[in-house]
Amino acid sequence: DIPLAAALLVALHVSIQNPSTSKLILMAPGGILAPVRKAWLVQAITFAIFSKTGLFTKQLQDWFFGSMVANIESMKNLKYPELREASDAIGSPQVNIKPDALDIETLKTITAKIPTLMIIGEEENVIDPKLAIENAKISGMKVKVYENA
Repeated sequence: DIPLAAALLVALHVSIQNPSTSKLILMAPGGILAPVRKAWLVQAITFAIFSKTGLFTKQLQDWFFGSMVANIESMKNLKYPELREASDAIGSPQVNIKPDALDIETLKTITAKIPTLMIIGEEENVIDPKLAIENAKISGMKVKVYENA
C-alpha cells in the first residue's frame, strides 16, 4: 500500500527517464503540481502516531481516510480487504522521495516531451486543487476536473 501521491511521484520520475513513454496521466497529483498542505501533514502525522496505539482504530481510519475519499462507506466494499488489513497490521512503507512541487519550467519540459493529462477532484484536500489546476494549465497539460471529488 504505497500512498497514491508517493506512487505517482515514483511513476513520474520513471516515466520521464524512460524514452519510450508516449503519454502521461497524473491522477490526484499530490505534491507534484502544488505543495502538500500543512494541515493535511498534521492530520497524517497525527493518524500515524495514534494509530500505532491500537486505540480508536476505526474512528482514526474514518477520520483520516474519510478526508480523502468521497464516500467512506466505499472502504467497506474493498475487492481485497486482506490487503488493507495487512497494511494496517504492518504499517505503510516509507518512500524516501520528498514530495516537492515541481517548478513550472520543469513541468513545461515534461509536458513538451510527454503529452500529459492531469485529473483532479475539485475537493482535493492533500494539495490546493486550484493551484494545481493553474500550474497544470500554465505548463501546457490537459486538465480534467471532477466536481464533488
